[in-house]
Amino acid sequence: MKKLMNFFVSSGIIFLISHSSNAANSSIGNIVFKGKILNAACNISIDGKVDSEVKLGQWPTSTFKMVGDTSIPQPFNIVVTDCLPGSFSFNFTGLSDSINSNLLQVSGAKGVGIAIANADSLTNVVKINTNTGMQSNALLTIADNATGGTLPLQAYYQSTLEQVEAGEANATVRVTVQQK
Repeated sequence: MKKLMNFFVSSGIIFLISHSSNAANSSIGNIVFKGKILNAACNISIDGKVDSEVKLGQWPTSTFKMVGDTSIPQPFNIVVTDCLPGSFSFNFTGLSDSINSNLLQVSGAKGVGIAIANADSLTNVVKINTNTGMQSNALLTIADNATGGTLPLQAYYQSTLEQVEAGEANATVRVTVQQK
């Protein structure tokens, strides 16, 4: 019985298929290909990393004497690459503070939330939980001759009550970029 061997290379995988004149010796198998094609406007990183931590530091409760008092802002950058030229809106989705919906709710401390602001001003707080019906105020324009850009931001703690209680003060926010 003579066997003929054929080799096929597909996506870096070598498949060996044996053909025999005897049908009783043949086998059938399935190959499943998985993946996804995304309609992504750009590649995004935070200070050069896909997922990043912005360290806000440790602050005594005495830092927050009145509602609205803030910690020292910590700068960070959202960098986009491989983009088409145009205007982009950055949307931040996370659990908002129950007293001030412009702030992110923190994990344990009470009477304080996290603000994300454009780098130019503490009062230019980025709107969180925006969707297609609401306009984000975190915007970036990429020029016709460019393929990327940087959105400079800052984050800080802001008190929502006169009496702040100590505890962990962490939050997570999801960032999405939409070309306008």
